[in-house]
Amino acid sequence: MSTGNNIIAELQFLTNGMYRFKNYRKGQRQDKFVTALDAAAAFTQSDHDSGWMPAGLKRSGYCAKGQYYVYFTPAAKTKITVVSGSEAHVLNIPLPSLVMLGIGNSHYLAAIKEKTFSRDALTYIPPLPNVYDNDTRICWGSNTPLPASVETAGKSWRLFIESNFNNHLSENKIQNFTGSLLEFLIALNNKQRFPMSELRPMNNYNTRTVERWADKLIGKK
Repeated sequence: MSTGNNIIAELQFLTNGMYRFKNYRKGQRQDKFVTALDAAAAFTQSDHDSGWMPAGLKRSGYCAKGQYYVYFTPAAKTKITVVSGSEAHVLNIPLPSLVMLGIGNSHYLAAIKEKTFSRDALTYIPPLPNVYDNDTRICWGSNTPLPASVETAGKSWRLFIESNFNNHLSENKIQNFTGSLLEFLIALNNKQRFPMSELRPMNNYNTRTVERWADKLIGKK
């Protein structure tokens, strides 16, 4: 946008996928990052309405890695299927509250002890197989989740929790239990409460709260 040869504002497209808006008009000097939705609204002179957010969705946005969301499932009895050897066990077990972060084509999972969502809640390694304990990234195996978006958050969660769990990435998930993770989950069948003392803290990096864990993965810290 300009008047004659005098530039009054500009939008910069950065190599990391972000957008930077600079406003040079007198008394309104601005230099800030904006989202793709902000830029679209400015160019089309129209507002953006996300519509009613799906249940469980706590945060969404854009970053250099693509769209992202934070999705919350409260502590509850949950049906899962675990495969031990050649035998499949359908279990109805109590799980702690879980927070899924989808970003671009990757998805991450953390557990918290609180029954309701809090960005200040301390994060713990989820007590489930098929999740890397070093960065909490989900390993999908032969499944292919859709890229992260507000619309796909619930579908990705269901794809994960309804898939068969095996002993892949099942080490170092439980604090005091001496058996295997699958044995631990089988022992929880039809129990009423998850033993929170068995959750392992995320001690391997300095992102103990939900907010700091999410911000680190998104790239804000």
